[in-house]
Amino acid sequence: MTPAGRPRSIDTAALTAAVLAQLAEHPAAGEIRVVDVARRLEVNPATVYRAIDAPDDLTRLALDDVLRDIHPPELDGDDWRSYLDDLTWQFWHALRARPGVASLPPIVPMGHPPLLEIFGAALATLEHCGFSALDSALAVDMVIDLAIDSTRSREQLAARIHETRRVADDQWMAAMPRVTRDAFVEAISGDPSRWFGRKLQVALDGIGHVLGDGDAGAGRQKRDAG
Repeated sequence: MTPAGRPRSIDTAALTAAVLAQLAEHPAAGEIRVVDVARRLEVNPATVYRAIDAPDDLTRLALDDVLRDIHPPELDGDDWRSYLDDLTWQFWHALRARPGVASLPPIVPMGHPPLLEIFGAALATLEHCGFSALDSALAVDMVIDLAIDSTRSREQLAARIHETRRVADDQWMAAMPRVTRDAFVEAISGDPSRWFGRKLQVALDGIGHVLGDGDAGAGRQKRDAG
C-alpha cells in the first residue's frame, strides 16, 4: 500500500521491463506468470492484476516491445527480396534481444494493431511487386515464422543441453557419423546469425521460385550484431 493507504500502481514501462527480465531468466519456459512478475516487482500479485485486463496481457506487452523495433523498410524499385530480407532480420534481431519472447504461445491475434500495421505494410509492398494478395500473405507469414521458430528452437535447445550436460550428450554425439556430427555442432554452437542467414536465403529462394518470377536473386544478409 502507498503511504496514503491506496493500492500501489504499476506503469506499463515497469511492467514490461519486469516481464522481459523474467523471460530472459527463463527463456525456454514458454509462459509468463503473474506471480513471477509480481515477485520481480516486489508487489502482491493483486497489484499486477489491477494493471492488466487479463494474464494474456503480459504476453502482449512482451510482443509490443518487440514490434517497437520493427520498421518496414523502403522498397528499392521492385526488389521484394531485399525488402523481405531486411524485414525478417529486424524480427530476428528484435527477438534475439528479448530472450524468451519467441517461446511464448501465439495468443496475440493478427488484428492486434501494431502487428496488423507491419503485416499490412509488407503485404501492400509485395502486391506492388506483382505478388497476389494470397501469395503476399504467405510469403510474409513464412519469413516472420522463420524468425520466430529459429529463435525459439535455439532457446529451447540451449536449455535442454544445459539440463542434460555432458555424459548423455557425449554418448549420442559419439554415435553420429562424423559428417552428421560436424553439421549438428555447426547448427547449434556456431554463429547463430550465419545459420539463420542460410535458412533465410533458402526461404527467399523458395518464395522467388514458387511464388515470384522464378528469380532467386541475391538478396542482402544482415549478419552483423548477431
